[in-house]
Amino acid sequence: TWLWLDGFEWRGLRTKRFTYAIERVNGVEYLFDNSIDPLQQHNLAHDRLHSHAKEYIKESMQTKMSELNDEFRECSWYGKHWTQDRIVLRGAKG
Repeated sequence: TWLWLDGFEWRGLRTKRFTYAIERVNGVEYLFDNSIDPLQQHNLAHDRLHSHAKEYIKESMQTKMSELNDEFRECSWYGKHWTQDRIVLRGAKG
């Protein structure tokens, strides 16, 4: 049985160089430079040298989420509104 558990929601976007992600519950942000840190061990989200890259990727992700009508809600909301008898009936676009 699939469980629609809240508290684990996140969104992210990857470019050729960077990966950006954010957790819904607490707003923790992650930014990794994949060219020098392919295992994503060093979070650069609060590094001033990478603030421009973070903001650019974050804005790009928010634009894409808007295009998809992705409201970034808690997991249980999607379970209640997008499924019936464990079958996904719709996605963010539709």
